[in-house]
Amino acid sequence: MSRDFDGNVIVVTGGSTGLGRAIAVEVAKRGAKTVVINYSRNVAEAEETADLVRGQGAEPILVQADVSDDAACRSIARTAEPYGRINALFNNAGVTKFAQDHADMDAVSTEDFLRLYHVNVVGAYQMIRAARTLLAAEDLPGAAVNTSSLAGDSGVGNRVFAQIAQFMGNTEYRGKVIWFLLTCRPDLLPVDLKRQGRAEEHIALFYPDTQEERLALLRAMQRKVGMKPFLADVEKFFLERAESLSGADIEAVLVRSHMRSSLQDKSAVDTEDLKASLEDFIPPYYPTEIDLQILVAVLECTSRSLLPKKYRDVDRSELIRATNELLASSRRA
Repeated sequence: MSRDFDGNVIVVTGGSTGLGRAIAVEVAKRGAKTVVINYSRNVAEAEETADLVRGQGAEPILVQADVSDDAACRSIARTAEPYGRINALFNNAGVTKFAQDHADMDAVSTEDFLRLYHVNVVGAYQMIRAARTLLAAEDLPGAAVNTSSLAGDSGVGNRVFAQIAQFMGNTEYRGKVIWFLLTCRPDLLPVDLKRQGRAEEHIALFYPDTQEERLALLRAMQRKVGMKPFLADVEKFFLERAESLSGADIEAVLVRSHMRSSLQDKSAVDTEDLKASLEDFIPPYYPTEIDLQILVAVLECTSRSLLPKKYRDVDRSELIRATNELLASSRRA
């Protein structure tokens, strides 16, 4: 584990839940000495974050304050004065106002807009201003990191998700409309969209684990690319050499072998075509991302019987730990 925050004093606004909590715990894990955790309302959640930070060996300091208030921002910064420095300030505090249609300017009142602006924009400015002396206290100045969201970037994400959630939650459509939500990163979907009552069954799809599964996937991919089924000996040859291939990899090999066969005016793909394509094909190498997607799929699956045997009885806390490590690794990459 990297120790790039070793001995640092860190301030995280909006640090009691979500991304703020993740940041606070991660910097503690990476060696931070003290983590100032700002929160606005929920004391219980803030204390839970403090316990997590403490469990990583850092000293947590809780400060309840609203960053839209300049005096409150200065009180957050003052908490770090005994240490004589702030090595990193994470401006993570933020609020939003969900509107079904972002083209409807009446969906957000003037009071709502001013609240959003004061917390999300002015709050970050006020925190940097309040902390600037401590950020500049050492030869290597501290860093200020301002976080935002997809909604802050374009508004598309929350608008689309909110409309889908509203439709899925309409009891008039229960038993009449079946929803299929397909994603390779279910952890990035809003909880409100995938909770029970909206998405009842979370079915996780994994790489083929047995010869029967690999054969079924091979034949499915053959139908997809318009290829005739292989003869039994060609099928056997392929399956013996395709153990580590994903569905996309199998499709790529089939397309290459079909192209090779066609260029030689053959009537069908034979063992020679498959052998040449398999030997030439190099699967894309994204081990961290693939492992992360697999673990997330395991955690999201709602039926133990649908999991591969090796994951059915794994301790969920161990899965969560491994997933968090991969998430941290993917961010560093």
